Amino acid sequence: MPDFAEALTEVCEAVLSEVLGATGRDSASWWLARSGTSLSDCARRPQEFDDALVDMFQPTGALVIEGRILGRFYRAIGARYESGTELCFAEEVRKAREAFGKRPSLYP
Repeated sequence: MPDFAEALTEVCEAVLSEVLGATGRDSASWWLARSGTSLSDCARRPQEFDDALVDMFQPTGALVIEGRILGRFYRAIGARYESGTELCFAEEVRKAREAFGKRPSLYP
């Protein structure tokens, strides 16, 4: 079973592929690397990840992508995600980490 960072990174990759296609995902990964971040920073350094997405996609585009990442992640762990009009990605990742730790174990 993946840890939190691995699980969120997988979701991040899937969402970027869904929204941008494989080539767009690869371009976004390249841009993130150029900005000193990576897809795994979605979980490890969410504020830096958010800043890089805002630089790349402007605030509205970043908000859409981050909302999809969080929504899919919560669905994947069987929890409910309430999105609002304001999104502080770093704070939402902190809440997602807590929800991940509280999910019921699949193994006895």
